[in-house]
Amino acid sequence: MTKTRSNIAGKKCVIYADEQPQVLLIQPVGEHEDATLDAEIEAIREAVHVPFVFAGFAISDWEEELTPYLRLARAFVWCVNSLTK
Repeated sequence: MTKTRSNIAGKKCVIYADEQPQVLLIQPVGEHEDATLDAEIEAIREAVHVPFVFAGFAISDWEEELTPYLRLARAFVWCVNSLTK
């Protein structure tokens, strides 16, 4: 398995790849996971016995970056609160 670090669309990424992968795993990762990611990938390899690619992309603000409608939801809540006062 190879491990590559790269920058894709402005995001820091780490990619672990087996030869001829059959499965693609995509996961957001925080800086706190960097130290344990190698062990996590090894545990997956031992458990599944299927060649795979793991693509982890860095997230700094989980709520803001992973909730596509967060701003809309906040605006809606503000409107509801304004109307009910």
